[in-house]
Amino acid sequence: MFVDYKTLQKTIKGTSVPKPISGTLSGHAAGEPFDKHVYSKIKKQFPKNTFRQYEYLNFLYSKNPSAVGYEERQKLFNSPTVMFLLSRGKKYLIIIIQAKL
Repeated sequence: MFVDYKTLQKTIKGTSVPKPISGTLSGHAAGEPFDKHVYSKIKKQFPKNTFRQYEYLNFLYSKNPSAVGYEERQKLFNSPTVMFLLSRGKKYLIIIIQAKL
């Protein structure tokens, strides 16, 4: 898939998000309206290739119901980075750190 970043930038640059009805745009929640705005613009340009992490995982796991456990998931991704993000346990984190040393 080819992404024309110049066109994408033109689509997003200069746009804005509406001011919240109540509350303020501060702290962690401040990024959410911007995230949703940018995501919608990217999704509009690439509707079949744009997923939220949970959407992609739900899709991938529903198509591969037998992928249970580390080894089976590794076959789906074959990426140490993705596996690190998907594994929240301390054991995998230790393995990654040891592999980098």
